[in-house]
Amino acid sequence: MPKHLLSRAAAISPAPPSSAPRGRSLKSHVWATVLAAPLLGMAGASAWAAVPLVHSFSPTTLVTNQTALVKVILNNTANASAATGTNLTVPLAGLTVSNVISTCVPLGSLAIVNSGTPTAHLELSGGTVPAGSTCEITANVRSAASGTYPSDIAANALASSNGSNPDASSVSLVVNGVKPLVGAKTFDKNTLRGGETAKVTVTITNPNNLNFSALQASDGLPPQLTIATPSNLATTCGAGATAWDGPTNTASLTAGTIGPNTSCTFSFNVTPANPTAFLSMTAENKITGSNVSATDSSGNTANAGGDFSANVNVRTGAQIQKRFADDPVTHGSASSFTLRVTNHNLTPLTGISFTDTVPAGITVTGISGTCNGVTPTFTAAAVTLSNAALAPDSGCSFTVNFTGHNTGTGPITANNAPGTFTAPGGGAVSFGGGVVPNILGDQIIVNPNPTGPGNGSGGLSATKRFAKTAGTQTRTLNVVQTETFDLIVTLRNGSSNPATGVAFSDNLASMGAGFSVASGFASPAGLCGGTLTASGTSIALSGATIAAGGTCEVEVPVTVAANAARTSFENRIGSGTLNALTGVISGTPHTWAGVDWANVTVGPALSVNKTFMPATIATKDHAVSSALTIKINRATGAAEFTSLAFDDAFPAAGAPLTVNTTPLSNTCGGTVNITPQTAGAAGHITLTGGTITGAAGSCAIVVGFEADQDAAGSYTNSLAAGAVVAAGGVQNETTGSGTLTLDAKVATLGLSKRFDPILLSKMGETSTLTIEISNVDGTPKQTGVTLTDNLPFGMKVAPAPAASASPSCGATPTFAPTAGASVLTLTGADIEPGAVCTLTVVVTGNAVGNLINVIPAGNITTDPFPGWPSGMTNTGPAQATIQVPAKDASGAPVGLDLAVAITNNANGICAGSTTTYVVTVTNPGGADVGGASLVNMPPAGITYGNWTVMATGGAVPSAMTGSGALNETVSLPKGGKLVYTITASVDAAAAGPLTNTATVKLPVQAPALVDANAANDTASDTDPVTTGCVAGPGGTTSIPTLSEWALIALSMLLAAFALRRMPLPSGRRS
Repeated sequence: MPKHLLSRAAAISPAPPSSAPRGRSLKSHVWATVLAAPLLGMAGASAWAAVPLVHSFSPTTLVTNQTALVKVILNNTANASAATGTNLTVPLAGLTVSNVISTCVPLGSLAIVNSGTPTAHLELSGGTVPAGSTCEITANVRSAASGTYPSDIAANALASSNGSNPDASSVSLVVNGVKPLVGAKTFDKNTLRGGETAKVTVTITNPNNLNFSALQASDGLPPQLTIATPSNLATTCGAGATAWDGPTNTASLTAGTIGPNTSCTFSFNVTPANPTAFLSMTAENKITGSNVSATDSSGNTANAGGDFSANVNVRTGAQIQKRFADDPVTHGSASSFTLRVTNHNLTPLTGISFTDTVPAGITVTGISGTCNGVTPTFTAAAVTLSNAALAPDSGCSFTVNFTGHNTGTGPITANNAPGTFTAPGGGAVSFGGGVVPNILGDQIIVNPNPTGPGNGSGGLSATKRFAKTAGTQTRTLNVVQTETFDLIVTLRNGSSNPATGVAFSDNLASMGAGFSVASGFASPAGLCGGTLTASGTSIALSGATIAAGGTCEVEVPVTVAANAARTSFENRIGSGTLNALTGVISGTPHTWAGVDWANVTVGPALSVNKTFMPATIATKDHAVSSALTIKINRATGAAEFTSLAFDDAFPAAGAPLTVNTTPLSNTCGGTVNITPQTAGAAGHITLTGGTITGAAGSCAIVVGFEADQDAAGSYTNSLAAGAVVAAGGVQNETTGSGTLTLDAKVATLGLSKRFDPILLSKMGETSTLTIEISNVDGTPKQTGVTLTDNLPFGMKVAPAPAASASPSCGATPTFAPTAGASVLTLTGADIEPGAVCTLTVVVTGNAVGNLINVIPAGNITTDPFPGWPSGMTNTGPAQATIQVPAKDASGAPVGLDLAVAITNNANGICAGSTTTYVVTVTNPGGADVGGASLVNMPPAGITYGNWTVMATGGAVPSAMTGSGALNETVSLPKGGKLVYTITASVDAAAAGPLTNTATVKLPVQAPALVDANAANDTASDTDPVTTGCVAGPGGTTSIPTLSEWALIALSMLLAAFALRRMPLPSGRRS
């Protein structure tokens, strides 16, 4: 080129690529070159021969099998002559290419080469780019496999008569896989009774930006359920069709449609399949993921990502249940059993008639109670109930008194099996409407009276019990491996003469392997005048003497082996066992003909559990750490652990996890070594010499792991059964596992809230509530953010709400609470990365007390994000409180008065029975009260079971049901009332009187709130406790015994008789 033309071109041409401005991308420089080229043409000639190019995908992100357009623009506008002989290769590795078109005329040749392979490309050969103009090459591309598909055209890759492309062009096509459909299923009832229907709703969510047709789903019902009449089959999935197939018990949806990022449902009604048959179980209704599918126009198919199910409790038919109060019983002793009839159906049950023929060994003596007003009849051998009726979902029970009858020489097993129940006239039991009840029988052992020749009114007998602490003997005991407990055998001499040479043996091996006398146990010398030897698995007493009417108690500590099986074991004493009881009474050998027993159930001494915290971490754009906690647990009662050891392996190098070689913490003692993973070899966390001693119930080792940036996948770390060991052979019997999920697309939203002011000066005063939602985890923009805040009792939106959402909540959020509302709702918010969405609203405090406003974890939802498997949520709750003093809207003090009452509506209670307490809390004061406390701790001897609460007058409990002692936060408007009904058990060893106290207190504030009538803040119920009694309406009925005064009188009479028989000093008798 002539020198003067070269200088002229240099003056107006763009800088060459090496001098691109700092901060400008290579791609923008290419476009600058393309746009500057016409200026060069205006200059009359190219200063440096070049044919710039740029290429692109449109769109840049799509789903498998969808089509994108690849476009290559060749720019010859800077040249006065055509670029002939143009050759170019456009790499499209892994993509399927079709429909290639070019405007570069004359074309030469343009070919698709190796479409769909790793070497796929477009090849232009001998093409022409017109002078002073551009031309394009376009083609359709797609892929059936997800992934990122780069296309890089290097600088100087194009060759032509006018030179090459001075800059490279690099683009990528992101192909996402089709996300699984998300299924969910619900019943509109928790419990479904006979004759009742429930609505089943199946919700299908499409998280893809795809329109699906041919949506189908099938729901095979479990055998306990069937379609109801009417079925009410319906769907919101477009014009889909619903159907029911009786033979397969299946509801189905076909030909449905579902749009991008939307949900639809299909629903139907179900009912119990057989209401006349007894059923009491939880039915799981599961839909397998493969039974939900849809197809889009590109041929993509999506199934549900996994099985999904819902459970419903099915209660149908009727039941007769029998329970003996005592086991064993002795000939002549009095006891009882209870018969309960239950109607599970939601329809009345009539014609309740049956005869219970009691087994040999039992003589019926009386009936206590009725079945819904119908009194059963009885003979010595049978109990009959005739034509009773029960309301829907109700029951009745009555008590049958009996005496044991066994004049034989050995024990009788009195088995009241279901077959002993018949219709009154014979045959199978059947109630009205063809309802066939389920019958649960029971059995006891009836021992003979312990008598022997010449030994007075009674002989030897024994009871066997287990105990962990003094005074807590029990027939059934739960222990753990390595624990030591007491075996207690109580020997009784019911004779009026002494028993000598009393002996028994107890071979612990008869229980099964794993039990032995505790190491170091020294047998007490002269126990009951005899010799006790106890070691290994043998316990033996010999040569003992038991006074007339006396007892001898043998107590031996027993240790459970470290490898004892985790199951139940029975230890028996008496007739037909290895552990017989013998003795001599009045010179006659005597062997007890009865049986007694005790059970022990063994649990594990050592267990291990593992957790990652957090369990799911977001790796988007940065490496993230998670802590693995290995927790070793020593069960209550287990011996101390020493020489604790384990070897925990984790994935070899190549997994996107790096371990921190120094433990973050270690409370197990000993030595922890951490060996990083290497290529082809797993890493290891090892412990040696660890201990769990003293009062400690566990120890933990915490180790840090770092996940690589943008890593994804799930990694499970497990310690198999037997991997954790301690001295003496203790080991974990179940696997402990923890799973860490790495997700490059998921993080959490922060949530906080506050009130200003937090201390109000009077009721009705306002405070500003501020809620902040933060998207600060370096995650992409969150769209469609929703939040619901249920204001607490006594708090409402103020008459002038002044509600607002900050600009960082997006362009179109909806947050418009109305005056007097008790629920705040945010919808449609969009939160950019690093932004904080701030909501404010003015509220009023209208109740005295501490008004606590809580937004629970998981409350926030977001629309699924392009390329994200799900939206984010808040992983923790947000809470704030305002205090409202006892002053009305004018500032004048108001009188407060909370009251509590407690009763069990009985004049006494029976040891070993149950009773029902009713605790009533009311607000007779002058203002609503929020955040009061109710406490009812039952006294020793009383154990609370389940409780329910009934609220009236707008009162609000912290829970509607619960169990155990009451320690509840309650809110009561003026005149409001909460009634708690509590089922309680009375310990068999309880001694009275027992006083049960309930207390209600105003919320704690400074200055303190004052209750105008403190006397009714506490209430008590006191009951005497009677043993050997039968619980009845309004109290207890004692089994007749001698009174204390009668016993004293009898003793004085016997003493006088003895004095009269004593000789006088002269030898004369009085």
